[in-house]
Amino acid sequence: MKNEEKVSFEEKDITEIVRLKKDFIPKSREEEILILQKDTENFDNTAEYLKPLIKTALSLFDMENNVYEMLYGKLLQDVKLAAKMFLGHDDSMSASYGFYLYYSWYISSEIDEAVKKGHKISRKTPI
Repeated sequence: MKNEEKVSFEEKDITEIVRLKKDFIPKSREEEILILQKDTENFDNTAEYLKPLIKTALSLFDMENNVYEMLYGKLLQDVKLAAKMFLGHDDSMSASYGFYLYYSWYISSEIDEAVKKGHKISRKTPI
């Protein structure tokens, strides 16, 4: 039996892991943690990875374009804060869920906050 050489996550280039796709495709928990740990100070790669998730989540709601742009910008800005919080908590680092699921809470809370501030946002009806 031939031994296959495995490439560790540490040896992978982060840009290989973070591939821009039109649709959000979650990475494995290990890949997400690697992205977070090896990312820039502003978590630029993590933000790129989450852009499709943010766009998909916001597309589930009807809202004015300016509200969409405001939420999209705020959510991209919050990636840095969320990443630092995730990396800084032992519970997050040992949990079975990935960062994208953790970040989904931010998306939900920002939508709720925008509604509380009086922005008209409604869930689109399924087709």
